[in-house]
Amino acid sequence: MSGLKYCMTRFAVCFGVTAALLFAVYAEANTLKYNPPMAENDAQKSYFVTLLKRVCEQAKALDIPCELSPVDVVMFQQRQLKSLDKGLLDVMWTMTSVSRENDYLPVRIPLTKGLIGYRIAVVHNHHASAFNADASVANIKKLQHVQGHDWPDTEILRFNGFEVSTTSWYSSLYKALDDHHYDVLLRGALEVSTEFALYPTQQLSVDMNHAFYYPSAIYFFVSKSRPELAAMFSKGLIALKTTGEFDQLLFEFPPHANAFKRLSLGNRKVHLLENPLLPEETPLDNPELWFVNDLINQARSDSK
Repeated sequence: MSGLKYCMTRFAVCFGVTAALLFAVYAEANTLKYNPPMAENDAQKSYFVTLLKRVCEQAKALDIPCELSPVDVVMFQQRQLKSLDKGLLDVMWTMTSVSRENDYLPVRIPLTKGLIGYRIAVVHNHHASAFNADASVANIKKLQHVQGHDWPDTEILRFNGFEVSTTSWYSSLYKALDDHHYDVLLRGALEVSTEFALYPTQQLSVDMNHAFYYPSAIYFFVSKSRPELAAMFSKGLIALKTTGEFDQLLFEFPPHANAFKRLSLGNRKVHLLENPLLPEETPLDNPELWFVNDLINQARSDSK
C-alpha cells in the first residue's frame, strides 16, 4: 500500500470511528430521563408516557435524536421539578402554576386539553347527602377535603373557600378517606375512575351529580437551561395535533374513553372556581387546545 493510500485509509477509519463516537455522544445527550408514574397499576397514568413516546417518535421523524429512559426512583412532584435543574430528569408532566413557570420551562400545550381542571368528588358515604343533585356548594366546601401537599389544587381549593387537609402520600389518599380521616377527595375527571377501581371499598362513592371546574393545564416541563428540549416537545405535539392523532389518543385512550362513558361528564351541575395560580401566558384564547364542556359554557353564562 502506498503512503498516500495508507494515510487515506487511516483517515477514513479514524473519521468513521470519530463520527460514530460523536453520534453516540449526541444520541446519549438526547436520551431523555423521565420519572414513570408512581401507581404502576393505574392504566390512566400511562397516558403521559404513551404521549411522550409519540412525541419522541415525531422528533426522530424530524431527524432529531430522541430516546427515553425511565428513572426508577419514587419522586413526588416537587422532587421531580428540582431534579430537572440537577439533570436527574430531563422532562416531567405536571399542572402549571405561576411559580412553576417562573422556575421551569413549560411547553404550553395542555396534555389533557384542560380536563385536569374538571374535578369529580370521591365521597365518604357518611356525607353522600351533601352531594344530592340540589346540594349547596357552600355546604360541600365545609366538608374536610384532602389533597396532596405539593399539588397546586390544594392552594386553588383553599382560595375558593374549601376546607383542605394535605398528605404526602398519594398511595394513602383513598385509604385515609376510607378510614374517614377526611370526607371528600376531588380528582381530575380522567383520573378518578381508574384510581377508584384500585381501591375497592364499601365506604366510598364517586359522586354523579356535581363537577368543580377551574381553568388549568398539565404541561411538559423542562429545565430553563434546556430550551432546545422545549422546542422539540412543542414541534412533536404540534405535529400530533395537526394529524389529529393527539385528540384521538386523548379521547380514545381506554381509561379516558371509559371515564367519558361512565361519569356522564356532560350531565352534571358545574361549579366554577377561580384559579389564582394560572399564569397570564396560559393560551386560553386558543379553542383548539381545550376541551370545554357545554355545561361549563352554560355555567359561565349563568354566572355573568
